[in-house]
Amino acid sequence: MKAMKRTGCQGTSKAIRAFHGAKEEIITAHQQSSRGSALIVTILVLLLLTVIGIFAVSTSTVEMRISGIDREWREAFYTGDSGGSVGMHVVREILHEVPSSVADLDPPWDNASVINADLFSGTSPELYTDGRNPDTPESEPPDVKSQGDSANLGLSADTQLRVDIDRLNACQLAGGGTEFAAAYEGLGKGVAGAVGIVFVMDSVGRSSSAHAQAEIETGYLHVVGVPGGMEVTN
Repeated sequence: MKAMKRTGCQGTSKAIRAFHGAKEEIITAHQQSSRGSALIVTILVLLLLTVIGIFAVSTSTVEMRISGIDREWREAFYTGDSGGSVGMHVVREILHEVPSSVADLDPPWDNASVINADLFSGTSPELYTDGRNPDTPESEPPDVKSQGDSANLGLSADTQLRVDIDRLNACQLAGGGTEFAAAYEGLGKGVAGAVGIVFVMDSVGRSSSAHAQAEIETGYLHVVGVPGGMEVTN
């Protein structure tokens, strides 16, 4: 009986030890599985954050490029738009100064690379001959050309202005020159006999960095003997 009791006790002890061993193995396996799951979740989170970071950087880069291109287009437009004022200034300068050469003009127009002498010299000077000529702002050389003149025209280094000037016709104004310049023109207003000369300026503003280009056409009525004039922009 005692031997049977010992054997029974030993069997019970072995069963208990086996149970505890199996329990520990289950706990260990569960812990290892938990650590593996946590590692997988961590990797997935890091991958998600990486994708979000790449997307954010790409979006920021695209937005910066779009902003830069928009800025270049605006610069090209404003440069082309300034061609009307530049053309009017050149017309007044030449008609008032009556230069014999480009060197007789005031800076920065006293430069042959900026002003085309055909405007006031040659067999058919453009400012003294009625009618459009076949030249365009793309012709070489244009009537006015400036590249990166930041000091006088505020142009950046990669921005170019090209202007073609044509004299369309001359006409008698109904009112006097003084009244016309003061917006008091019309039949019976002032002394008749003032002369108005109609010019048109085709301007191109170009930004080489973004390959942006803007074309502007400006009409200008110059009243002989009176500063200023009327400007119409298309």
